[in-house]
Amino acid sequence: RFLLWLLGLSLWVITVGLVLWQPHLSGGLILVAIGASALLFAGLPLALWLATILLLGGTGYFAKEHFLRNYQKERWEGQYGFFLSSEKRHYQSRQAVIGLGAGGPFGRGWLRSRQKHLFLPSAHNDFIFAIIGEEMGFVGSLVVLTFFTALAYWGLWVAARAPDEFCSGVAGGLAIALWLQAMLHVSVNAGLLPPTGVPLPFVSAGGSSLWSTLLAMGLLVNVASSLGRSRKAGA
Repeated sequence: RFLLWLLGLSLWVITVGLVLWQPHLSGGLILVAIGASALLFAGLPLALWLATILLLGGTGYFAKEHFLRNYQKERWEGQYGFFLSSEKRHYQSRQAVIGLGAGGPFGRGWLRSRQKHLFLPSAHNDFIFAIIGEEMGFVGSLVVLTFFTALAYWGLWVAARAPDEFCSGVAGGLAIALWLQAMLHVSVNAGLLPPTGVPLPFVSAGGSSLWSTLLAMGLLVNVASSLGRSRKAGA
């Protein structure tokens, strides 16, 4: 088991490193969450799992200090207080928060967003949640958050009842990945994080994003269907 852990960890770290090298910080963080969740739900001994997290944490701190690009550091360090700033780099965050606030409790109405008309760049993908909040209000935003939370709960429920460790790791990793991606997108739109370019699963425009999301859902549904097959076999 130790050799399998070492092999899986090496492939995981190499993949994350290549993504960060692009550079794509948010994509690398999502891959870290996928790998950590998959190892946990696949039944990796807790001691090895904690050792993995500590190792990656130390590696991440080293990478932050020595390999993070200057513009990435500036985004993180200058994000707070962005709404009162007149700097051009904070324009998207300000416009997204304006859109969410303008929606009020119930929104302006379907297709009546004003921010998407030349005010908010990338409104169709990176900032689609701000448009949802403007058109459907707090209630619509809450529905979106509830949907992704319920989806993650279902995925973790499937992972907990999967017939083997591999299926459990796949289901757990994908459930956490979909939920984390959605929360990163929402956090950016709410001004809690700097713009990262993470799309909202199922909603943001983009063929590659939708294709990868549907692939993840196909794997989750396949694992869920194996629960019924295992019960019939046991019967």
